[in-house]
Parts: sequence; C-alpha cells; structure tokens
Amino acid sequence: MGQYKRIRNGERSARGIHSAERFYQQNSSAIVRACGSSFGQLVFLRFKDCDCGFGLTIRELKVCFEPESMRHFVQTDVLKRSACAALITAALCYPRFSLWFHRSQPLWYMESMVFVSTIILWAGVFAWHTRYCHRPVFILRWDPKNWAGATLAALLMAAALYFWLDPSLRQRTPQDYPAHFEQWAAMVLFHLVFVQLFLVFAPFAWSIRLFRDPSIATALTVAFGMIILLLKIRWSPMPYPGSLIAVLVLLRIVIGLLSVLFYLRGGAILVWWWAFLVEARHLLNLDWDAPSISATL
Repeated sequence: MGQYKRIRNGERSARGIHSAERFYQQNSSAIVRACGSSFGQLVFLRFKDCDCGFGLTIRELKVCFEPESMRHFVQTDVLKRSACAALITAALCYPRFSLWFHRSQPLWYMESMVFVSTIILWAGVFAWHTRYCHRPVFILRWDPKNWAGATLAALLMAAALYFWLDPSLRQRTPQDYPAHFEQWAAMVLFHLVFVQLFLVFAPFAWSIRLFRDPSIATALTVAFGMIILLLKIRWSPMPYPGSLIAVLVLLRIVIGLLSVLFYLRGGAILVWWWAFLVEARHLLNLDWDAPSISATL
C-alpha cells in the first residue's frame, strides 16, 4: 500500500488527546504538502485510539502514501511503448543523417545514440503526460476548432518567417535550408519526430512530473527552447546582431507557447501538423529542376 509515516502524541488526559487531534486537523494540508513531496501521493489521513494499558491511551495519526510516480517510468507497458516509439524515431531520422556528409561519427553510431536516448525521452512522455495532464499523448478525436486554430497559426508563422527572417538567416545558416525536395523531406521528418520530442514533448513531461503544475511546466519548456537557441547562436561561425537575437528569442517564445498549447489541446498529432505547415514554407524556394542528391552519388 505504500510507505507509512506515523505521528504519535500520548497524553493521559482527554484534553491532551483532543488538542493533538485538533492540531493535526487544522494543519493537515501542511502535513500533506510536507510529507507528500518526499513520500508520494496521499491516500488517507486518520486517527486511531490505542490502549496501552495502565489507563494510558495513545492517539495515533496514520498518514498513508502511494509510492512516488517515478516507478511509472520503468513500468513494462511504458518501456514497450517507448522502445517502439524510439525505433520509429531512429528510422525516420535516418534520411537526415544519411544526407549529412560532414558528420563526425559513423551513421550506425548516430542511429544507435538516437534510439537509446529517445527511449528515455519517450518513456517520460508516456509515463507522466497522461497521469498529470489527464489527456492522452495521441488524441485521435477530430476537433475542428483546434485544427483550424493550429492551421491558421502555422500559416501566419510560416508567412512571417518566409518574408522577414528567412532572407537573413539563410546567409548565416545555409545548412538549415534545403535546396532539393529530398533534403526537405529528410529535414521535415527529423524536425517532426526528434526536434518536437526534444523541445516540446519530453521537457514538458519532465517538468510536469517535477512541479505538477501545467503553467510552470509550460514556462520551463519554453525556457529550455530558448537555451537551445542561444547555444546555437553562440556556436554559429557568423555573428548575430543584437536586434536579430531579440527577434529570434521572441519568436522562440511564441513558438514554444503555441506548441505546448496545441500539445495540451490536440496531442502530439496536432503539434506535428502545426510544425509540418511551418516547415512547408521551404517548398517555395526548392530547385525542382535539379537532380536529386541520391542520383548524383
């Protein structure tokens, strides 16, 4: 049934017993908060009279807690689903790695690392998202309002990126912009199955597990995306002006908030749809007449 914490206060007089009972009743919420963070989730809180003989009565307060939710992370069902999801993730990341000609590690090593690491990420998602958000990770039910809102937001975001940011970013990070359809397809698959898991699904699951508050989890997820963006800017060979950095940070905040919002309302499928539409803006700049990369090898 879990772990038990017993608090005893014995008094010979009935006045002392009732005083202890009133104290615990008035401060039960504080006791639950203090003990719950260490022992788990509260199941029940009750008093019990124990007769020790010689006219001595002890009133016992029993607080019972469920085991901490970290055990959900290693459940058999969670590990099976995370292993299957990690296998699919590694398979869909293969085109992106195969087209990365300047990689420093062999292809089999990168695929193995993605498979092992995404098992941990997907396990956190499957173990804690539904438990604390009370919504499944994949929502198959069609909600026209959510899908219409995600589509409209994606089209507006894609237009803003295409007309205002892409011209300057293409000069600084040309490797982030595909030149052929084969490159675009590989980059979109990698962006959907790995980037969204790494920047949205997994950070939100670990944050909601630690703080049990969707608002705090959303803020930490957005902050994690900002840290990754700043690290990418720092490691860029070309310097970024301050105005461009401010715009990118603001854009990262908006994208992070919208991604978490769509994730809570429509699950991972809605997030993938919104991200796919944003990435589809690159189709307008592809060289459709050029031969594919695989044909030139």
